[in-house]
Amino acid sequence: MTIHTLKGTSDPRSTIVDPRIMKIHHIIFDWAGTLYDDQHPSYLTSRQVIKELSGRSLSFEQYRKHFTLPVLPFYRRYGVELSLDKINEYFFARYQENCFKGRLFDGVLEALAYFKKQKISMSLFSTMDQKLLKLLCVRLRIHKYFTVIHGSVCDKTIELKKHFSRIKKIPEHVLFLGDTDHDIEAANQDGAWSGCVLNGYQHKARLIKAKPDFVFDDQTQWVPFMRTLTPPVGLGKPGKIK
Repeated sequence: MTIHTLKGTSDPRSTIVDPRIMKIHHIIFDWAGTLYDDQHPSYLTSRQVIKELSGRSLSFEQYRKHFTLPVLPFYRRYGVELSLDKINEYFFARYQENCFKGRLFDGVLEALAYFKKQKISMSLFSTMDQKLLKLLCVRLRIHKYFTVIHGSVCDKTIELKKHFSRIKKIPEHVLFLGDTDHDIEAANQDGAWSGCVLNGYQHKARLIKAKPDFVFDDQTQWVPFMRTLTPPVGLGKPGKIK
């Protein structure tokens, strides 16, 4: 497991982050690429959407390199000129044909059960269509783990504050686990701890550039990491006024 630090910057998180100072009451999870491995089904759907709407092709490597959240710049790059609402409508109508081909990442079920046992509440915060997200959670029998399932998010940097209100937690006690620079930017902007996995949608270099607090090779490292947390000697991120 890698603990990423920001030495040599003016960012308050440039202090080496000792996990023993953390007190995590809640974990926010992104869905696709973080809990659910649907990268190939999503790629197939995006390729279909781009082919139908702009006539252009999309390789899997191009998809990994260029996919971003919010998704509008990604589709503009490949010649799709519809509004974001229309693109989402078009995408999710086709994604339903492919989404059940995905699976939970190794280590996810163990982590959810462990966090629940430790009385750490959890929620989902995702761009996935709300109805489809709930359906997938029910089918996978993991809906019981989440206090809030918040889908259909357009821009996480804008909507994360609303999510904090829904889960009734303060950011300093929240860890946001995702797999994109967008997840990291949202968490860092609003004062939550940011963690990312390297086996999701985006390459390592792009994720590190976004300056996460913690970087995990995969989901099997979540439980060992959380086991390192001891009763805190302080609260909140380094440099943050309590």
